[in-house]
Amino acid sequence: MRKLYPCLLVFLSLIACNSKDQNNSYSLLNPSNLSSETFTIDITKDTVLLSKKGAVIKVPKGSLITSSGKKVELVIKEAYTIEDMLRSGLTTTTKGVALSSGGMIYINTKNPDTEKIIGPLSIAIPTNSINPAMQLFKGKEEGGKIDWIDPSALPQSAQTVALERGKALFTNNCSSCHALGKDLTGPDLAHIVKRSKKIAEKEGHNFLYEYTLNNLRTQELSNYYRIMNC
Repeated sequence: MRKLYPCLLVFLSLIACNSKDQNNSYSLLNPSNLSSETFTIDITKDTVLLSKKGAVIKVPKGSLITSSGKKVELVIKEAYTIEDMLRSGLTTTTKGVALSSGGMIYINTKNPDTEKIIGPLSIAIPTNSINPAMQLFKGKEEGGKIDWIDPSALPQSAQTVALERGKALFTNNCSSCHALGKDLTGPDLAHIVKRSKKIAEKEGHNFLYEYTLNNLRTQELSNYYRIMNC
């Protein structure tokens, strides 16, 4: 989960090519571009929000202020798919260089003149995969155009740590016999989790986890994993 200081818009991206985009005259602040959600926040309490599209946003006590009362309205807009971006007329460039986007999120107070974000918010954006080469950008809007600036590396999270450990486990314990996408001495392990679920329906138990711990013992219990080791 990444802590972000107040900004209008952030997104994850990779530099895709060096082409110049001459038609970047949209405005995300136009309400017709993206549907929005409005949350009423009690600024005296820590608050956790779950958006319609799956973003988890932590709003710590004291991160919002208002000129009157204890309530602030927070507006959230999200674009995580190519369909969302095309439908909204969103393009992604940094200084004219095209980017490949992994998703965008806009967070601001509904009434910026009287309500402001003054502290960091923690934001977790939903994704089906994690690419460690992606970066986090901030959106700077001027005259109806948005330029993506200040790229920073993705922070470590529980998910990225688990993926790194899994990669190390595969490299150290499996890669001498197995690969992803092709057979070596042992069979292809691509999509092994999905494949093992189908076998589990026949055998009445999913032995995948046991196999990673003690493959010899698992071969005695499962015909599928006995074949896998041939």
